[in-house]
Amino acid sequence: MATTHALHLPDGQRLPWHLMDKAVWDEEGVTVTMTDGVSHRVLLPEPGLLPETVRERVTASIVASRRVQLDARGGVRLVARRVPGYDTPRWEFIFDPGLDPSDPGLRALAEQALEEVRRSLGV
Repeated sequence: MATTHALHLPDGQRLPWHLMDKAVWDEEGVTVTMTDGVSHRVLLPEPGLLPETVRERVTASIVASRRVQLDARGGVRLVARRVPGYDTPRWEFIFDPGLDPSDPGLRALAEQALEEVRRSLGV
């Protein structure tokens, strides 16, 4: 079930729109990947209007999104999202697969890239 703030799964889990990275639909259902990399699979052979609703709600949560190459190993996607209850967007880092988000050097490069993006976008 979709509400204005989240997708509610049949098992009771609540997936907030602003924490969704992507949803991939197939003939059996959907796989939702969250910004922390955790995936959820739901069988929905007859999804009705849910795919359109998910796309609209996730897209509406995004204020800005930029991918930045950090070094030769890869990059990061910098995403500013509207979060219910907050006046200003919240930024998140979505690192390329294989990069360690806890690596202090990568975090420093990502923080520097974020400051440049924020300055250029005025967000």
